[in-house]
Amino acid sequence: MIRLAILADLHANLAATQAVHADLQRRGLSEIWVLGDLVGKGPRPREVLEWTQAHAKRVIQGNWDARVAGATHRPQDLWPRSKLTPPQLEYLGSLPYGIEEQFGGAWWRFVHASSKG
Repeated sequence: MIRLAILADLHANLAATQAVHADLQRRGLSEIWVLGDLVGKGPRPREVLEWTQAHAKRVIQGNWDARVAGATHRPQDLWPRSKLTPPQLEYLGSLPYGIEEQFGGAWWRFVHASSKG
């Protein structure tokens, strides 16, 4: 049986992400999924993205991830975009919009905000 941790809205907050990770390790959770918004708002977009790539088995795209990856050019999207490499921006832009898995005989859909895209 897996012990699954589902996280969302990391928003480039490395200190909080590391604190949660330490707690997950203490609890012995064996798998991490991140349901979007790795970047945006916080000061460490590159580091949180790298943490996610290193530790999360499944990741979906949040609205901030799509915007920072290039979906919009709002002023608040440009600074985090400038902190990421082209491959990191490509990674954000290529993330799926949802995860569908079967647990306990039922199908589950995990999305960031809306299953309508």
